[in-house]
Amino acid sequence: MDKKKKHDLDVVVDRLVNKDGARQRITDSVELALRLGEGLLRVQYLADAQEELLSQRLACLECGISLPDIEPRSFSFNSPHGACTTCSGLGELSFFDPERVVPNEDLSLADGAVAPWPNSVWYTPVLEALCKHYGQSMKTPWKKLPKSFKQVILEGSGDEAVKITYRGEGHHYTYSKPFEG
Repeated sequence: MDKKKKHDLDVVVDRLVNKDGARQRITDSVELALRLGEGLLRVQYLADAQEELLSQRLACLECGISLPDIEPRSFSFNSPHGACTTCSGLGELSFFDPERVVPNEDLSLADGAVAPWPNSVWYTPVLEALCKHYGQSMKTPWKKLPKSFKQVILEGSGDEAVKITYRGEGHHYTYSKPFEG
């Protein structure tokens, strides 16, 4: 064998023709196979030539996923180790419904198309800055805005910074940062 290439070696540990009274023999053979195979064991059923690869580790050999050792905290929703990765252990999912955020697509941004932000002192300058940055008009009805621009308003500008200016009584300030959506 070429020592510069990786090889798989199978070691036949035992062959059982009759399984009657062979419980201890099977146990010893499985333990030996797992020790020699570093936690892996291949079982071949001679009757139908079917093979099965088994692992002593917490791993799926078909998809390559492995799990950490199981501990009591793995089953606690109060621990990040046991919490559901989808809902963070809260049992609820937070999401927004675009149809509730923009209930009337005939309205423009200036007319309050984004329902949670009607004539907001905070969001009106942000929407104006987004329109200026992306070359859109505040007076265009929502349904006529490009899909990519709608996505920026709902989901944010990613890493792209937008220059936003706030004007108030006797003062104004400008800053640039990505829009969160």
